[in-house]
Amino acid sequence: MLSTGMDKCVKLFCLRLKTLLAEFYGHVGTVWDVKWAPTGYYFLTGGADKLAILWKTDVPAPQRIFEHQG
Repeated sequence: MLSTGMDKCVKLFCLRLKTLLAEFYGHVGTVWDVKWAPTGYYFLTGGADKLAILWKTDVPAPQRIFEHQG
């Protein structure tokens, strides 16, 4: 499970083990949304900072950063 929020962090949890697996930092504003890729390995986040960030579940650093110009 992934959670997002005002702390600018995305957190990956294992529900079976009831534990936090990783934290992902890259946004400079509230993270509003997260979407899993069909494979469950990648996910994309969007936030108040007008950024969309592509992540891998096993790499806690942004893989690609997309900025909205409008």
